[in-house]
Amino acid sequence: MTTDLAVGVGGIVLGIITSYIFHLIQKRRKELSWAIDSTNLIKGYSSLFEKLEIQYGEKKIENLTVSKVAFWNNGNETIDGKDIAIPPFILPTDKTSTKILDTKIIKISTVGNRFEIHKKIDSPFLVLKFDYLDPQQGAVIQIIHTGVSVLPLIMRGEIKGVKDIKYKSKKPDIALQMPRVFIYFNALIMFVLFGIYLYSPTSHELSLRDDWTMWALVLILLLSIFFAIFDIRHMRDTAKIPKGLSVFEKDEIGIKRRN
Repeated sequence: MTTDLAVGVGGIVLGIITSYIFHLIQKRRKELSWAIDSTNLIKGYSSLFEKLEIQYGEKKIENLTVSKVAFWNNGNETIDGKDIAIPPFILPTDKTSTKILDTKIIKISTVGNRFEIHKKIDSPFLVLKFDYLDPQQGAVIQIIHTGVSVLPLIMRGEIKGVKDIKYKSKKPDIALQMPRVFIYFNALIMFVLFGIYLYSPTSHELSLRDDWTMWALVLILLLSIFFAIFDIRHMRDTAKIPKGLSVFEKDEIGIKRRN
């Protein structure tokens, strides 16, 4: 029967999706993540004003950017100090044009983490140290530097049991999320149409060979599910900042940020 086949296909697809979701939820993992949000304050002023000279402290600068870097445990297991093989460190993507001028911790999840920043004089690296990080714990660091690229700073390091420190892109504006809304809306509509079709009297009167409508619905439904799963995997690369570190998403400077 056409309906029996359709129900069988639907059951298999639903089982695969459910198994995948439970696998993601129950999988024990250690995961360190980081995200960056930069605001350029000064860029290439000397080309416009020859006699203008700007200094930060005692250093003459051509560009000035303020970056906020969030760093947190995005897994579901505690990361202990003894798990650290190479302490996480921040460095410029372009060491020749980007110099770190100043840095400070502006937010930590709890003082018990004993989060610290270490920087040697004239060193391009910022080394991050902590005693432990429970899930969704971390810190937000403010870094003042001379970089102007889209990704002026990067984070590296090595933690036992952690493949790498994952970069999370900044959450896009609502206008850029419209394709995502369309994907889920389309999947919902296909589920509804598929259900209506299964309970339609007409579907019981057609043979498998003639019933092209059912196959078209199944194909579109499977494609919708495929794109939804692909989008869910993509969302894992988008920063979901822990509530205690929400200062990362606040614009405290009061000017337009660079996208």
